[in-house]
Amino acid sequence: MGGAPIAVTFDGLVFEVDDRADPALLSLSGGMTAACFGGAVSVTTPRALGVHRGDICPADGRIMVSPGVAQIFYFADQSVGVDDDGDGNPDRDFPNCLDLRLFVCAA
Repeated sequence: MGGAPIAVTFDGLVFEVDDRADPALLSLSGGMTAACFGGAVSVTTPRALGVHRGDICPADGRIMVSPGVAQIFYFADQSVGVDDDGDGNPDRDFPNCLDLRLFVCAA
């Protein structure tokens, strides 16, 4: 399964990592622009992503994308929930952060 590269422009996107403890905590803030997700968006982590040593997927945390206030939730079993309508509840569930459906351009 392949696809064409997607052009993305980053605007002050900051990725901070605190790996002094387990889990390591990862925080995002800043902007991105791509036709794939309808133009410019702001990305923040209201709750830092927690990734245990040796794991790939976060086991805790939340990413918020606005406008539209979509949210991505990471759970202890490494599953992922996506809140498309901004009501704070996942509308779609995925078994882990590597699920290919999470990497498909929505546009």
